Amino acid sequence: MQERVFQANAAGFEIKQIDKQITSQQIRMEIANQEITNQQKMIDNANEVEEFIKNKYTNEELYTWMRGSLKTLYHQVYSLAYELAKKAEKTYCFERGISSSNFIHSGYFDAGRDGLLAGEKLYVGLKQLESAYQNEQGYEYEIVKQISLHQLNPLAIIKLREIGKCEFVIPEVLFEMDYPGHYKRRIKSVSVSIPCIAGPYTGVNATLSLLENKFRNTAIGGKTYEENTEETDERFSSYNIPINVIAASTSLNDSGMFELNFKDERYLPFEGAGVISKWRLELPTFRQFDYHTITDVIIQLRYTACEGGERLKSAATKSLLKRLESIQHELNEKGLHQAFSIKHDMPNEWHLLNKIGAVDLKIDKSRLPYMAQIIDADIENVMFIAKVLDNPVSFSVKVDGSTTALDRIDEWKLCKGSSSDIKLGKVFTLSVDPAELDKLEELVMVVKYSIK
Repeated sequence: MQERVFQANAAGFEIKQIDKQITSQQIRMEIANQEITNQQKMIDNANEVEEFIKNKYTNEELYTWMRGSLKTLYHQVYSLAYELAKKAEKTYCFERGISSSNFIHSGYFDAGRDGLLAGEKLYVGLKQLESAYQNEQGYEYEIVKQISLHQLNPLAIIKLREIGKCEFVIPEVLFEMDYPGHYKRRIKSVSVSIPCIAGPYTGVNATLSLLENKFRNTAIGGKTYEENTEETDERFSSYNIPINVIAASTSLNDSGMFELNFKDERYLPFEGAGVISKWRLELPTFRQFDYHTITDVIIQLRYTACEGGERLKSAATKSLLKRLESIQHELNEKGLHQAFSIKHDMPNEWHLLNKIGAVDLKIDKSRLPYMAQIIDADIENVMFIAKVLDNPVSFSVKVDGSTTALDRIDEWKLCKGSSSDIKLGKVFTLSVDPAELDKLEELVMVVKYSIK
């Protein structure tokens, strides 16, 4: 009995052990199943990662594209910086009045090294340019020059009155008369005055254009002081300036700006141009006042200049008279000219001429500029310019009985002729055919004279 009880207890204990083993194996099965699930998730995640890596935006192709794009972009930025640096160098040359400089070079960007250190090399060139600009800031003379077009080119004034536009040349000799030996004369500003009779609310509107300009760029002389026009003369330079035209709307010192400010960050009109220049002055075709009341055009030049030394001064002074004879005028005339309107400058004589058809006149030194009064001067010829009613093909006047034919200038609608019979300080008789006297509206004498 006891043995059976013992066997039953032993069998019950074994059953409990087996139950525990079964429970343990079930737990292991659950763990294994969980591991299988985890492994499957890892496999799924790995597949997703693989798929992402294979198809993601930032792949090898993207970085290859980025490398090429950054290389191109870097080169474009460098090119832009290089162009700005060259503009700065060009501005330096413009403001210093020199033809060229070699601070900024073209070989900074090495394509074989993908432009490595190109920016640093360009920066060094810019710093050298800045240093040169600061070190070369010397003092220049600042000069104001008043130029009367009536004295410089009286034929241009006549043309302006008749057709509303004219061209004129400002030669270097005008400035040599004031300061011989200066060089690098460059314009700072230009103002124009047009004395005339206009209504109280009538604008004196004009357009002043710079056609050509140059300046002497060195104090070193050549074989002759004058410019060699037959070939390129390295002593003279010319620039294309930023602003080469202004619109003047007043008759007194109009600079084409509301306010002339020399501290303006912008370049002023005509700034940087050489004073040796050619200009065009145009008035509106529709006349709002009588252009024949224009007595003169006064150009005020503010310019800078450098001292050239005694040698250049001596050469300029010696060639002064020779260059005065080469001043250019309208109608292909050259030399020194002085104009007299008999109607306005000699009203009494004009009255006698219209009354009796003849008048005695005398051109003496007092009617010429002061420089011609203190030295020997001679009259080479006198050009008569007549405004005649109905603009005939020809007209005539007589000087001491000798007929001087005046032919029509079609563009000007005036008649022109010259006489060499008039001498300085000698009385001569000017007469007009009584039958033609009523047609004569105005008569101007343009005296060409020379000084010794």
